[in-house]
Amino acid sequence: MLKITTAILVAGAGLTLAPLASADPAPGVYTATIIDSGKSNKEGSVPGWTIDPCGPDCIHVGTAGASSGFDLHRDDLGWVGDSSDGTWRLEENSMVLTLTDPELVVAIALMR
Repeated sequence: MLKITTAILVAGAGLTLAPLASADPAPGVYTATIIDSGKSNKEGSVPGWTIDPCGPDCIHVGTAGASSGFDLHRDDLGWVGDSSDGTWRLEENSMVLTLTDPELVVAIALMR
């Protein structure tokens, strides 16, 4: 009995000491809600945005009503990538997607 208990304790210690892994955003459909419109003067929520894996350290964000989307690649703060609209950044913990171009910054919360 002592050997089993010791094995469980050792296994449990290994689990608690292991570093936390960053998880990719869950694939699926999201609602995008503008939380800071910048100079765009846009507001509201748009359902139908999607996140799908597109390879190692890559996610594809598709926007509602668009025939294509954009790819984001993992960096230290989450995910980043460029599109014809500007540079997109998805913060991993908050699921806030930010679009930055030379003239505006727009922040969008993605929620399931």
